[in-house]
Amino acid sequence: TATSFAGSGASLTGLPASVTYHGGVTLANGVTDHTFSSIPAGVTRMRLIIYELSASGTDNLLIQFGDSGGIETTGYESSSGRIDGSTPSESGTTSGFIIRIAEAAGDFVGMYDFHRMSSGTTYWAGSHSGCQSSTVSNTSGGGSKVMYAGPITDLKIGWTGSDTFTVAGAYVSKMDLLYWQD
Repeated sequence: TATSFAGSGASLTGLPASVTYHGGVTLANGVTDHTFSSIPAGVTRMRLIIYELSASGTDNLLIQFGDSGGIETTGYESSSGRIDGSTPSESGTTSGFIIRIAEAAGDFVGMYDFHRMSSGTTYWAGSHSGCQSSTVSNTSGGGSKVMYAGPITDLKIGWTGSDTFTVAGAYVSKMDLLYWQD
């Protein structure tokens, strides 16, 4: 969005709307997923912030959008890579936005930013980055999704397999969701 100035005492125009805090959650031990629901129409950007996320096994994190037809489980293009010391690994899927974790009892911290491509479209693109200090690893990647049934109403976070979120020691498995309506 462009900004403009006009004369003395000018005001800024064309600035994006302010960010809205949709909510946060600290997951209980054994929970398989969490859905942020009631995302309002007109959202153009979302940021999922993850703090000390820990899994019961070695699955990868999977984020899926929902609309009036429910949670979308197909039609994504997503990949995530991880460097653990000097060893690279990667994962890809068409069933959601993936974040390569593949480590039990880790402490993943990071964020996933999602952007609607342009006004009036249902094309979404996203990218993520993060780290796990317990193994000195870095993770990054991205993906895309077309929402055919309309605007996003839900954002679900779960696993690529049967893992659950764990809360042990210092790990709290906390997530916040922010969004913008431009």
